[in-house]
Order: sequence, then C-alpha cells, then structure tokens
Amino acid sequence: MATFATATLLTLLLLLHTATSDDDSSAFVYAGCSQGRYASGSRYASGVDSVLTSIANSAPSTPYANFTAPTDASLTGLYQCRSDLPASVCFPCVRAAIARLSSLCA
Repeated sequence: MATFATATLLTLLLLLHTATSDDDSSAFVYAGCSQGRYASGSRYASGVDSVLTSIANSAPSTPYANFTAPTDASLTGLYQCRSDLPASVCFPCVRAAIARLSSLCA
C-alpha cells in the first residue's frame, strides 16, 4: 500500500509541475537552413530583404501570411502563429525570429 501511495504522490507532483510550467512561446517549432549562400547586395539578397520586410509588416494584423519576392518567384517566405496566441505575442515573436535568422543560418 505504501508503494501505491508513493507512486500516486509522485504522479500528482509530476502533473502539478507539468500544469504549472511556463509555455515557451519563443521556441521554434521548426527551423531549417539551406546550405546555399548568396552575396550581400545581390538581386537575391534584395528579394530576401523584401520578403522579410513584408512578413514583419504583416505580422501585427494577421496570424498567417506568405509572400513571394518581386524579383524571384522561387523565393518565398511565410509565417504562422499559434492560434492560441494573441497578436501582442505573435508580432514580437515574428520580429524576433527574423532577427535571429542570421545567427541561426550563419
């Protein structure tokens, strides 16, 4: 009986810890980087900047968007915020993700 009581107590403590843990809304669900490189100031770099600017400008008003670079139809970008997050969390998260791209994919 003592073993059952101990196991029950440990299970309850584990559930309590899980229920009270903070949700890390800043963690990437998926982050992947291509091995390709491009020159700064190139037409492709301009397209990347255009797509990232469009994403950053769109984030305050919509939880999902995708964009294509005006200079290269094969260059696209998208973001999607979790449906349980308010815009006040989504927008800073998208901005932070854009800011972290250079360090993640260096």
